[in-house]
Amino acid sequence: QDGHRQEALHQDGQGDYAAADGQNPPRVTQKQVDAAPYANRSDLLPKCLCERHGAVSCPNAAIGLHPIHSAEEFDRERYKELAKSKKVVALGEVGLDYKSEYVSSKERQRTVLGQQLNLAKELNLPAILHCRLAHNDLIQTLQHSNNSTISGAIHCFTGALREAQEYLKMG
Repeated sequence: QDGHRQEALHQDGQGDYAAADGQNPPRVTQKQVDAAPYANRSDLLPKCLCERHGAVSCPNAAIGLHPIHSAEEFDRERYKELAKSKKVVALGEVGLDYKSEYVSSKERQRTVLGQQLNLAKELNLPAILHCRLAHNDLIQTLQHSNNSTISGAIHCFTGALREAQEYLKMG
């Protein structure tokens, strides 16, 4: 849970968001599943999502090591295996998070982000980029990396107009 929530929504404790009034559920829900148990069985990850959330049709998935967990080892082969599922459509959330409790790991976050961007490029997957209080470093990383063929989206953008314009220039 990365703390990004819209005020009109509340979390039900299992990674799903519902309308605060209990009526009219939102059209988009966030599902978070620990993929570690499925590292050697990428075929089970979408099945797990469906069963856990009672889905009638299986959702698509994005996989990645969130920047607040960048102290963990980024296991490239594990993520590459998980990406074999046809349901995996993106790498994410990946990025940088410089909120005070994570700021000591800036260099580690940049290293892990670079590894994940390289994997996204190799697998031809878009990246879902998380950025909190780190837009200058993320822009610089994207501009100076050899990842010009990576597509993706900045989710929950909270930056300034100048930063939005920089992202737009990159496509």
